[in-house]
Amino acid sequence: MRQVLASVTTDLATQTNEQLNLLSIKADTLATHMAPSEWPDVLGRLRQHTKGASAGGFRQLFISSVILSVKDHHLQHDLRLADELANIASLNTSAHYTPTELFLALENCRMVLQLHPLTVNQATLDRLLTCLCLVDVSTHHIDYPQRQVSQEQYGPRPEDIYDELCMLLGVVLGRHRRRLSDRYHLLLPVMQMLLRCLFWPGRHTLQDRERSAAATDLNAYGKRLPQWIRGAEQSLPPSSAEKFSRLASSICNPTVSAARSSRKHGHNQLNDETKRARLLAGQHMQYLVMEYARCSLDGQISPPVKDKLMPGMYSVLDSMDRELLRAANAAMDPSSRAIFKGLYDDFTRFGRWDKS
Repeated sequence: MRQVLASVTTDLATQTNEQLNLLSIKADTLATHMAPSEWPDVLGRLRQHTKGASAGGFRQLFISSVILSVKDHHLQHDLRLADELANIASLNTSAHYTPTELFLALENCRMVLQLHPLTVNQATLDRLLTCLCLVDVSTHHIDYPQRQVSQEQYGPRPEDIYDELCMLLGVVLGRHRRRLSDRYHLLLPVMQMLLRCLFWPGRHTLQDRERSAAATDLNAYGKRLPQWIRGAEQSLPPSSAEKFSRLASSICNPTVSAARSSRKHGHNQLNDETKRARLLAGQHMQYLVMEYARCSLDGQISPPVKDKLMPGMYSVLDSMDRELLRAANAAMDPSSRAIFKGLYDDFTRFGRWDKS
């Protein structure tokens, strides 16, 4: 085990995808040649070794290899292994991530939620939702490489990290939704953070508008964003907004199977469960509408991205009853209220299935 840890902690940081592939093969070899009884100790040591980013990429690849190697009987015979997987699923906000390490850590978290759901309890999900708003890249790793070769040869782009966050939340909603019925106050900040990222135009736009009032406002807006998106050269693509819309629709317009409890119900009772879930989501996601209005004033979004975002915002409005709509309107300042009115007018024209 000491030899394995020595190998892990002395590898140099990787940059290109080709190098990552080579390290992934090495990580798979190490994980498969270790006895399953050694996995908990090694995972624990790696979790504590969060400083020294030179081996961070390999560390995450090795963790991924262990996650894929773990079977149910391993978890039944070693509770320490289940605890380590739960720690992986709840992320680590104290780690000094590079963009590549952050992407791999999010991917490992998603794999645990998907492949080993029995290791995930309420506390794990609570920590995860809290950490998603806090986890970020180290400040000296925010500059994405600018080289003369294709960017696809290098680590993940900001949109890749954003899409991985959306996929992670999608797994939480799909596999662990019943644990979220009274956790919307933890889910809402994550959705607000993802929404704000869609209104970031990128550094190229800021450079083009240097010394203008608009650039000053956008710089102030950027301070509310995580470092991994602030380093982006361009805005997020429409595909990222589409993924966000799917999340919002899943939250505010759940299917019957997603909304029902573990007990069996009749048809009418299932419809009641769906309606109750929609109303509960609307009570919390009304603040997402307020965030949209604020982002429209302070940030910048391109028309193609906005087009893909609108279905998700319409889903949020559709989950809000008239009283909630009035309350949200009353809570906004005059500028935000004008944005909200435009959004609601578009919703009544394009977003409702039944205009009556």
